[in-house]
Amino acid sequence: MLGFITLILFLGAGIIFILGLLCWLVMMTLDKNPKWARRVTLTSFLIAIVALVANALR
Repeated sequence: MLGFITLILFLGAGIIFILGLLCWLVMMTLDKNPKWARRVTLTSFLIAIVALVANALR
């Protein structure tokens, strides 16, 4: 059960991580740095790191 949860977390974190990277690229190209994009990027990176740590500890 725990493995299933971490698998979902890991896959979701990968998708969210890619979305965060896209938001970051949009921020860099627009050069405006909107607050929502920064928040999405930071949140996605945090979720991805938490999922990686949970996967490593499993």
